[in-house]
Amino acid sequence: MKFLTTREAISYFAELGWSIPSRRSIAYDVNIMGKLPPKNFRVYYDSLNNARPVPSPARYNEVENVFRRYFGLIGANEAKVNEAMEKCHKEIEVILSQPF
Repeated sequence: MKFLTTREAISYFAELGWSIPSRRSIAYDVNIMGKLPPKNFRVYYDSLNNARPVPSPARYNEVENVFRRYFGLIGANEAKVNEAMEKCHKEIEVILSQPF
């Protein structure tokens, strides 16, 4: 973990286009980010000054667990997308219909 938070590691993954750098200094480094699309890559960091935390919706953890389960089945080719999402929708509908 210590290595993954270094400038070297973050720069490496950013240059591959795998992630938005977690360090602002790297995101604003044109030698690293200037080589990659999109041209407006700084918008993400520029918007952080106006960002506000938003509380998770009620029962989010339950909904997320259901979604991840079906998404995993789809990714492993163990379920067809339409069928899995229909079942997922039904389970989530039950969760969200319960009183808080």
